[in-house]
Amino acid sequence: PLERSSEDVDIIFTRLKEVKAFEKFHPNLLHQICLCGYYENLEKGITLFRQGDIGTNWYAVLAGSLDVKVSETSSH
Repeated sequence: PLERSSEDVDIIFTRLKEVKAFEKFHPNLLHQICLCGYYENLEKGITLFRQGDIGTNWYAVLAGSLDVKVSETSSH
């Protein structure tokens, strides 16, 4: 993010505002996400969250796939 040019931010902003999850975000907030967000390459099989964890991050899958497993016996 520190080396991101204003052109990079504009490209990211244009792409993100087309994503349904971001469509209601205020442009200023979306711009901040463009400035602070970063790419992360993750190895196959890694666990990002466990059921019941408090969320502190938000991920967008740009390539590949993921599995979501939900236990019906959880009280969460």
